[in-house]
Amino acid sequence: MSSFTADMLDDARRGGADLGVRAAIVTEFIHAIQADDGGFRGRDGRTDLYYTLFGLQCARALDIPLDWERVAAFLGRTDDRIDDLTHAASLARCWALLPRDAMTDERQAALLSRIAAFRAQDGGYALLATMHAGSVYGSFLAFLAYQDFDQHVPHPERVLACIRTLCTGDGGYANVPDTPLGTTPVTAAALVLTHALGGVVDATTIAWLIARHETGGGFTATPGAPVPDLLSTATALSALIRVGAPLSALRESCRRFVLSLFDDRGGFHGTRYDDMIDCEYTFYGLLALGCLARVGA
Repeated sequence: MSSFTADMLDDARRGGADLGVRAAIVTEFIHAIQADDGGFRGRDGRTDLYYTLFGLQCARALDIPLDWERVAAFLGRTDDRIDDLTHAASLARCWALLPRDAMTDERQAALLSRIAAFRAQDGGYALLATMHAGSVYGSFLAFLAYQDFDQHVPHPERVLACIRTLCTGDGGYANVPDTPLGTTPVTAAALVLTHALGGVVDATTIAWLIARHETGGGFTATPGAPVPDLLSTATALSALIRVGAPLSALRESCRRFVLSLFDDRGGFHGTRYDDMIDCEYTFYGLLALGCLARVGA
């Protein structure tokens, strides 16, 4: 079964090729932010499962050699310190990125059982097990985790029903019902889920996402947001390209925008006002460039 993660890694690999010789600097950066405990550092300098997932995805996309046993040891030490879906899904997806011999049937079953515990009463997946309603983001994380283990998310029709309640009415999506404005990353996730789970893709959702593109390049997070950002740009492009949306007219402006956020230290900034670089935005930079490389190819 083809997975969305595999598709994203392929696109990130194309993004690395687009960077050319600068990809070697990215490799140095990824090595530099891996800590001695095997995990990857976040913005506060501490290792974290969430950032470790992005570090591993960068490593897989660019074929960066890692000490996988050290990574596995880090993942094993974090098993009992998780109480939210963001980190539960990150843990599962990190294990899925390790060499196949690191995964046992028992571990896979335990990881997916933990994901299942976040299923909400409305059929979606919530970020906390105590929540009664699912969210687009939670459902997307669960979907990715199941796919990464070559599994289908159970009862996809219930996930789709949950997602439909989160449409803002103009084609956008939010994580909380009755929200007046959608956000680009959430809407992109809703589009991917709807398409992947066999739902009907609404043309207004595609139009809503395309409308977030700024003429100077990049996508904004919400209607009226002052500046475009890399997260919104990467997620919008990744979703739109998978449903066959026309993107050739914005290819060059988006590529200029993404490259403007590259830092000579080897990572990407989130916006032009962001002073930091991290492995999350570095993966999104690679992903965005790879998606754009496919436009018109």
